[in-house]
Amino acid sequence: MKNKAIGILKELVDLENKGRNMESLRSSTNPSDKSKCMELMKEYTKRCNEIESKLNTLPKKYSFVLQKIIIDLKSCVLCNSIAIESCDRAKQSIKEAEISIGK
Repeated sequence: MKNKAIGILKELVDLENKGRNMESLRSSTNPSDKSKCMELMKEYTKRCNEIESKLNTLPKKYSFVLQKIIIDLKSCVLCNSIAIESCDRAKQSIKEAEISIGK
């Protein structure tokens, strides 16, 4: 189960990076950038939900730690001006999870 938790954690790291990389789209005034941001937001939110459903298959000692990251990632991938703050919180939670899970 630890390997599965580590695999999910890697997916969460990838999503955190993707959310962070949306910042230029979020801050743009270009309508096509805003549209692209909305497309990515839908895609990444769906991915967060898919990963969240995987957490139910893990023991609580792993799922509890990873759930905290999911909560912040769902905000990190939004197209609003404070999303980057959620990315920062997710990144910190990822660091804590790496220590807790023993990556």
